[in-house]
Amino acid sequence: MPIAISDYNQQLISFLNSSSTPFHAVEEMGRFFAAQGFQYLPENMPWHVTAGKSYWTCREKSALIAFTLAGSTKADSGFRFLAAHTDSPCLQIKPRPEAFNNGFYQLGVELYGGPLLNPWFDRDLSLAGRVCGQTAEGKLTVLLIDFRRPLLTIPSVAIHFDREANSGRPINQQQHLPPILGLSPDEQASSFSTLLLARAKEQHPAMELSEILAYDIFCYDSQPASISGLNGEFLCSARLDNLLSCHAGMRAIADAGN
Repeated sequence: MPIAISDYNQQLISFLNSSSTPFHAVEEMGRFFAAQGFQYLPENMPWHVTAGKSYWTCREKSALIAFTLAGSTKADSGFRFLAAHTDSPCLQIKPRPEAFNNGFYQLGVELYGGPLLNPWFDRDLSLAGRVCGQTAEGKLTVLLIDFRRPLLTIPSVAIHFDREANSGRPINQQQHLPPILGLSPDEQASSFSTLLLARAKEQHPAMELSEILAYDIFCYDSQPASISGLNGEFLCSARLDNLLSCHAGMRAIADAGN
């Protein structure tokens, strides 16, 4: 049965708000396919599949494949497929990001993809991604974390200090983009890995992590997706490139199997 456009938009908004990084998008799609009755296939185990059944698999929390086998086994029955990418242009935290300038605690960032830079200024930014950690027993594990609150900002200089701000002022990626995380006049703030470890322990207490070894962490706009326009004509959100296609694709795959 066709879904009402208002219901579809609300499902899309929920997906966008939950998919703060590509890894979280993959996790959300995995939950969706599991709820739709798709059987999970572990990548490192033999697969036993049946014609007419639906399945999904995932690689390293960053890529997902879902499919439904046709009831016919004839080679000439053909196949249909679609693809979309889960990542969007953004600012990624550097491996050693800590920087202290004039009493501010900042994080070094690098460009991921080809983002528009001006929209990142004066936003309530948060952090999310995946971490590779070591447990108290010495085992390695990869976990997703999301601070889920405004945490950073990249402030613009007041107009009376930069009279050319509205005249095509260039942005220096190294000088202008490192977001402010907090105040640290004595430059004694906790390391970024320590902050990640604390958040990972909050979100995954059962794992008993003892150390963060590596991470893929991204800045994201913490403002949730919304419907706007005089008559609700528009849907506004970050990461529409390309999560809109991911959501439409996963719905199409699930609906085609019914």
